[in-house]
Amino acid sequence: MALPLVVGLDGSDGSLLAVDWAVDEALRRELPLRLVYASLWQRYEGALPAVGRERPSERVMAENIVGTAAERVRRHGSGLAVDTDTVPAEAVSALLAEGRRATAVVTGARGRGELKGALLGSVSLAVAARSDCPVVVVRGDKPALSGSHERVLLGAGEADTSGEAVRFAFQEAALRGCELYVVRAWRYPAYPNAADGTRGEDSVLRHEERASALIDTLVAQAAADHPSVKLRKKTMEGPARKVLVHQTSAADLVVVGARRRSGHFGLQLGRVTHTLLQHAACPVVVVPQTTRRPPGGALPPAPLRVATRRAEPRVDSALAGYLGSLGSQEATMRYGRTITLEGPFDKVQHDVRQALADQGFGVLTEIDVQATLKAKLDQDMEPYVILGACNPPLAHRALETDRSVGLLLPCNVVVRGDGDRVVVQAIDPGTMVTLTGLDAMAPVADEAARRLDATLNALKSADA
Repeated sequence: MALPLVVGLDGSDGSLLAVDWAVDEALRRELPLRLVYASLWQRYEGALPAVGRERPSERVMAENIVGTAAERVRRHGSGLAVDTDTVPAEAVSALLAEGRRATAVVTGARGRGELKGALLGSVSLAVAARSDCPVVVVRGDKPALSGSHERVLLGAGEADTSGEAVRFAFQEAALRGCELYVVRAWRYPAYPNAADGTRGEDSVLRHEERASALIDTLVAQAAADHPSVKLRKKTMEGPARKVLVHQTSAADLVVVGARRRSGHFGLQLGRVTHTLLQHAACPVVVVPQTTRRPPGGALPPAPLRVATRRAEPRVDSALAGYLGSLGSQEATMRYGRTITLEGPFDKVQHDVRQALADQGFGVLTEIDVQATLKAKLDQDMEPYVILGACNPPLAHRALETDRSVGLLLPCNVVVRGDGDRVVVQAIDPGTMVTLTGLDAMAPVADEAARRLDATLNALKSADA
């Protein structure tokens, strides 16, 4: 049986656009459609006293959201097979679980009640960054959403991240009967061997030839499998994220690959993909390259779980975050997620506090590591502040699950100077599951992670 296209619903205009896009895609691929709304009202309803015979407002809202979306599909008049469900789970957890038995997951670009000023919904971002199946984030203008450009854009990445994306893009172009435009951006080094500061034409040509050869290698097999697809290839000098965003203005869809590392916590998105999800003028498809998913297929149904691994010894000290980071790079940070911002340190610290507050976190503790080391050890270092952030409802749920989890609270957020820039790092709440070994902690960890992701997403968007 063909695996469905899963659409994540939340009642927003963005999710209804996702439904419309998914209907057309399901018809092209001859797939069933599954509409999913994630809500926790079922979990808490039994704990509340019944008042009269009225149904809980959350239940009514869930039924209305799912019913409206299903009716929208039926009005299409296509006879498409549609399945609907309200899942008692956090939105991100529910869609990641659905993705294990789906051809793709489709979401809107903005959710209901998202942080003001954010360019991308936090649920969409988290699902695109962690899913094992392709994720489509529906955004863009009317020509793109209606397919008027008759072009699929493929961002040609490295060989180890692009194989599945290449296959997906060729399939999509074949189904649409449109052009496949493959773009590879390249950068010229800053005058590597030129004493006079000029760029040699031969050297520029070599960079172009390498980029062109990489495209040829990436598409060779898929092009042979889809001889009817009109293929156009182009190399362009410049930052890949800017090149591809510009090209989306003339595309109906942009496809990019993403690496998935088993056991890796946090968002697994590169800078190019993150920028496309924020600024593309057309829907974005993120296709994971992972050994955990058979080529062209989906994982079999599996129970919802959070990956766990052995925790390394921790230094029980306020200075542990700093001492543990000496000599390591952001890319190897094991228990958190990281962004880098421009601006004065004090302003960034203020913005971090505000973004945390917008997601329901209060700052309970503040440790000025720079001042502490200077006062106690007469040691100088860059500005470094550890903020202890707490979301009371989530903390209560975690403590109700395990009283000892207070040892892992609150959620630490580090703000530290890095030359002219400021690094912001947030703990991955998944460590609560890793260290406690309690599956019941997973929903709390997922919700906390979603809110911290939204915090960092808002900060990064404001800095763009």
